[in-house]
Formats: sequence, structure tokens, C-alpha cells
Amino acid sequence: MRNVSFFVFLFILLTTFSYADVKSNNKEQIIQEARDLYFQLVVFKDKSDFHAFGFGAGGPYNNWMKEIEKLESNPNANLLLEEGLVVGDLKMLGLEYMNSKGKETE
Repeated sequence: MRNVSFFVFLFILLTTFSYADVKSNNKEQIIQEARDLYFQLVVFKDKSDFHAFGFGAGGPYNNWMKEIEKLESNPNANLLLEEGLVVGDLKMLGLEYMNSKGKETE
């Protein structure tokens, strides 16, 4: 009986660490995706074609919005909440830059 409890304990221990590793990897991947999208936004927010087309379908920045929405619908995006980040905030920042023609707003 002792061997069975040891193996059950070992199984629980290994699956816990495995889950923590997966969660950590997912979190890092989601953070990196959000960071990449933020830096892309910083690069194009002042461009005149962004001011002209915004995130309109067929425009050069529509894919950025699609990527944000894809990330926003990813269940793992909730892991960003642990870091105080919300994907929707990045989306709103993009929309604010579109409306303000790249100018900083309150």
C-alpha cells in the first residue's frame, strides 16, 4: 500500500509541475504577443496611411486588429491579468490612436 501512495503522490507532484510549466509558457507567449503588437502599434501610429485607412478592411493595418481580436479571444489571455494587463486595453489604445491621428490623448 505504501508504494501505491508514493506513486500517487509522485504523479500528483509531476502533473502539478507540468501544469505550472505549461501555464508559465503560455503566459510568456501571450505576453510576447501583446508586446509585439504594442510595438507594432507604436511604429505605425504616426504614419499617414494609418491616419487615412485606420483598421479598415483591406487596409494595411487591418491585420493588426485581427491579431488583437484573436489574442483577445484566446482563453489564455486571462493570464495577462496576473501582470495587470488586459488585451482590450491595447485594442482601445489602437482605436484611440486611429481617432486622434496618432496624437496622445487622456
